[in-house]
Amino acid sequence: IYGRILVMLNKKTYEVLNRIKENTPDDYEIIQSSIDELLNELSFTSHEIKNHISFLYSSYQLMEYRHPEITESEFWTDMGNSFNNLINFMDRSGLYRKSLNFTLSSFCLNDLLYELPDYIDLQYNFENDFIFDTDINNLSVCYDKNKVKLAFTEIIANACEASKCPIAIKGYTNNDNSLISVEVINYGLIDNDIECNNDFDMLAKPFFTTKEQAHVGVGLSIAYTSCLAQGIGIDIFERDGNTVVKMDFKVCG
Repeated sequence: IYGRILVMLNKKTYEVLNRIKENTPDDYEIIQSSIDELLNELSFTSHEIKNHISFLYSSYQLMEYRHPEITESEFWTDMGNSFNNLINFMDRSGLYRKSLNFTLSSFCLNDLLYELPDYIDLQYNFENDFIFDTDINNLSVCYDKNKVKLAFTEIIANACEASKCPIAIKGYTNNDNSLISVEVINYGLIDNDIECNNDFDMLAKPFFTTKEQAHVGVGLSIAYTSCLAQGIGIDIFERDGNTVVKMDFKVCG
């Protein structure tokens, strides 16, 4: 049960489980065992599902190659789009299911931030402008770079989808340069139907959405879960009528 709760991570559960692990060693072993068992189960299930999807998609491509006239069918095109959407969703949510597995490395966070607009452009057709205001120089952090990059991508893609307003990326340090804070600022609220009230639990909970580039459904949840599991502070709030997602990183000693 503990393992299943942690995979569907929210802030309160995360804090409670950390207190349990710190104060009761016996329960820590139970929690860790449940987590390991669940991750192995999810890994196996995910692998089997991907095998079937890969087989179906390969068959789809082979039929299209042998009978190119079939591409004129709207049904055939829709089926191909469904395959692509499903594969893309599994790639994205794979981080969410395996958010406790990390490959740590030291990297310059400032360099990663400036890579984000090009990375977003390669994947999506958003037309938002980016505004940079970073003063973190060449300070390095030690996290899983790929998962940090994906967390930023999900947050920015969510912001771009919500409005066509500019996206500001602001980076700054505390007084002794031991902590880097990065703010992704969307000049417009994430969703007109959602009140932005310092409660990331509500916004980060996955839900079904019919939007064409559905990032609100799982994107924030992927980012939120990965950050908390890596010890990266993350919060969302409204400031001057704009939505701000703030992430806090410890500088490498």
